[in-house]
Amino acid sequence: PSWAAGVAALLTVQLPIGVGLYDGFSNGDWRETFEIIAGAGQSVSFSLFTSESLKRAFGRLRPDFLGRVALYERTCAADPDAEACKEAETTAFLDGQISFPSGHTATAFAIATVFVLMMKNKKWQLPILFAAILVGYSRIYLAQHFLLDIIIGAFIGFVTGILSVYLAENSKGIKYKFKKMHRISPPISNSPSTVQPA
Repeated sequence: PSWAAGVAALLTVQLPIGVGLYDGFSNGDWRETFEIIAGAGQSVSFSLFTSESLKRAFGRLRPDFLGRVALYERTCAADPDAEACKEAETTAFLDGQISFPSGHTATAFAIATVFVLMMKNKKWQLPILFAAILVGYSRIYLAQHFLLDIIIGAFIGFVTGILSVYLAENSKGIKYKFKKMHRISPPISNSPSTVQPA
């Protein structure tokens, strides 16, 4: 349903980013907010690549696959060439066979992990984590995924989130070391005031 997609988008992306922007506005630390959002974007990229690759590799049927097939048969019985028939075919035989793992859950936990680990304001940790859990539950409630799909999706998001935080933290150290290595030393003055007497 369209309302479910809206709620999932709210919990997965808009809520954490909104919290991050609010926290940055209230604390005045926009650099931290930018780093968190950038880290979350990187984590989402990793999780989407992993989950989509696994979906294509396993090709597991969704819980509502038979309902999708029935809808396809009803829709195409009247007019096989209709646009609605083509959409039903895509829904049944393409989207209906990529259940494992849950991409929504992987994305939600990828974002939540980065925000929980990188935000200095720890009061938002539980709400953001709870929102990610709700996303996973909603995918089961809407018969889009099995429990195992959710568990593995959450694990993928958690791992990619930790990886992104690790890369973000280490990139700071690498930049600092690079600047330190290439720091230009002040020129040595040969003026009479600095020349030691013989």
